[in-house]
Amino acid sequence: MDEDMLVFEGVTFFPSRCLAMSKTAFVKGHEDVLWLDKDIKTRRKMLGEAYTLMSGDKAEAETVE
Repeated sequence: MDEDMLVFEGVTFFPSRCLAMSKTAFVKGHEDVLWLDKDIKTRRKMLGEAYTLMSGDKAEAETVE
């Protein structure tokens, strides 16, 4: 598989699949699966940052509540 990918905090993301979701859906779909050693606010921030990196958006990652 030759697809671009992002490795963020030890997790591999495939932008073509992740960006098919809205940022909110991406965060909500992953917040109870990844980085369970961290509190929910931190996980949401990390997921928002990962999404922003994949989207190429230069704006600061926003927290999804």
